[in-house]
Amino acid sequence: MPTIAIVLIAVLAAHYFLAVGTLFVLLRDKGVTKAIIAWNLVILLIPIAGPAAYWICRTVAKSRGGQTVSGNADATEKPAEKSETDFGTENTDNTDKKD
Repeated sequence: MPTIAIVLIAVLAAHYFLAVGTLFVLLRDKGVTKAIIAWNLVILLIPIAGPAAYWICRTVAKSRGGQTVSGNADATEKPAEKSETDFGTENTDNTDKKD
């Protein structure tokens, strides 16, 4: 078997496993958004560099603000705690009322 065929098979096999893992993380992070279509194309059509681009963008975005590439909060983050006003209770501060 020619050497180029062995290298091509190795690259495509590595791309397959890398793409499957990246797509799994992409869908877990974002749910259903328009950005998934573009990232799917990049991940699947550009061998090795496509998944690497997503992982780099994801890492940079998370380090900047805890957001994923599309701007949605990561699914693994804890939701913010609700304050007293989030539950529909009235504000007891009477400073804005006129006497």
